[in-house]
Amino acid sequence: MLRASINTIEGGQLICPTITSGLGNCGVAKGDVIRAFADSVALRDDDEYPDCRVRAEFALGRDGADRIAMVAGNFSMMNRALDAIGAPIDSAMDSLAAEMGTSIPAHLRRQR
Repeated sequence: MLRASINTIEGGQLICPTITSGLGNCGVAKGDVIRAFADSVALRDDDEYPDCRVRAEFALGRDGADRIAMVAGNFSMMNRALDAIGAPIDSAMDSLAAEMGTSIPAHLRRQR
């Protein structure tokens, strides 16, 4: 995962804001398209998926849209697998959860 904490790449400044809210201008080029398509994949939204896929292909090309689908699908699959087995989440992830606009449920918190 490419994180905003990485501040240089090949000697230059990397500006990598995290997409955390809204579908409007979030500071990431084509972020609204990326977020909408990733959301439709992860939520298995059959109504939204076709339109989001077409918009992603127009904005980023077929390869770009394929990559969004693969990353979102893999993320969703891994989270579902971890939830299914009740994998605990360490409190060190609280800041990441907050960055994503969510919180870790008490029943999934790692007990120390």
